[in-house]
Amino acid sequence: MAKIESNSAKFKRIANIRTNNVLKALRSLAKLSNSRNYDFNKADINKIFMAINNDVRIARAMFDKNLKDNQFTL
Repeated sequence: MAKIESNSAKFKRIANIRTNNVLKALRSLAKLSNSRNYDFNKADINKIFMAINNDVRIARAMFDKNLKDNQFTL
């Protein structure tokens, strides 16, 4: 018989995997900061982190939107 996974358990399992993948990618990105091996300027760094921060804000907003109480109150 197939074991049925709850939505909460599925969320935690997948969130752990995806979060670890994001952290691994950020650590890999940080390795580019070695100025002996790479040539970059402040504008390059700003573009990278603006893109990352923008996507983090979007992802956070999507979570926050789903947590809001949808009932009208005064």
